[in-house]
Amino acid sequence: MYRELQEIQRRIPTVEEKIRDAILAGTTRDMLALSGEAHALAEDLKFDLDHLLNSSESGEGEERRFAQAALDSLDSAILNAQKVALGTDVNEVRARLLDFKTRADYTDAYLHAALGYEME
Repeated sequence: MYRELQEIQRRIPTVEEKIRDAILAGTTRDMLALSGEAHALAEDLKFDLDHLLNSSESGEGEERRFAQAALDSLDSAILNAQKVALGTDVNEVRARLLDFKTRADYTDAYLHAALGYEME
């Protein structure tokens, strides 16, 4: 389970980078395009993490609990990603993107904890 979690965790920065680029974009069109890319990547991560948790009986209790917390946080991030397009102007879209990014950051932190890393 450890190696699979490492692979999933290595892909999180790509999602965070897309969200960050969307937050910094100047138009809602660009924001939504980049957010859509981040959303698709997050969905892929969710599928892989869900599959890992459902198919693997291995993993220590703490590792599994943090991985489950990461999955729950990723679910929340995806729900927030779905709400981004409901923003009516740049500021509202940006605020919704920040909600998406916050949950993605939590997912990353939970995966770090599952892998036994010290958070800085």
